[in-house]
Amino acid sequence: MFRPFFIALMLLWVTDGAIADIIVTVQSGTIAEGGTGYVDVYARSTGADSFYLTSYHLKIEEETAGTTAGSLIFREDINQSPTQQTITSPVPYVFQGDTDSAFWGATRLDPAVDEIVGGDVTRSLTDVLLTGSDLLLARLYLQHAVATPGAAVGDRWVIRLMQGGNTYFQYNSVGFSTIDLSSYSTVGTFTVVSAVPEPATGLACAVVIAVLARRFHRRRGLQN
Repeated sequence: MFRPFFIALMLLWVTDGAIADIIVTVQSGTIAEGGTGYVDVYARSTGADSFYLTSYHLKIEEETAGTTAGSLIFREDINQSPTQQTITSPVPYVFQGDTDSAFWGATRLDPAVDEIVGGDVTRSLTDVLLTGSDLLLARLYLQHAVATPGAAVGDRWVIRLMQGGNTYFQYNSVGFSTIDLSSYSTVGTFTVVSAVPEPATGLACAVVIAVLARRFHRRRGLQN
């Protein structure tokens, strides 16, 4: 009598698990003209997804044609460093406590320095549960190169997840989770802002202003 109910309940559970998708989001930010910065990439699930291995392919694209005064690229030297594995704030790393430097990596696709492929795997080869809360998938470092000083301020780029063989989430050593298609259309936007003057430069400017102000007041005194 109760068997059909439990069968239906089991089918519902399996169906719910099967339709869960992983959503990847790229955060937005700013980068100083000629400076460095980083972009955080988060992952969550529409239901519950387990995986022990991840790979991702990201690309920097101009938001609008004509953004040519400067260039935004991935820094390969820093991105090969596994510093992201210890990040706990504001969002903890997805494989926190179950990974080491031998398993993590991110490689810039030279000469396409605006593309990078990275990934990681749990040291124990045990699946990690991904739910509706964001976890840090990657923190990737950026470099802005200046072509003409001041000309690049206001330029905007987007960073997107690329669809293809280099982006996947694998579970139970054999299966692959489905990635929500919105992950490929949702992008992070980076805007170039004016570089903050170096302390020495700022001090020099203050001295010049003070000298000019003193001369101005002295001239007004002589005129009076």
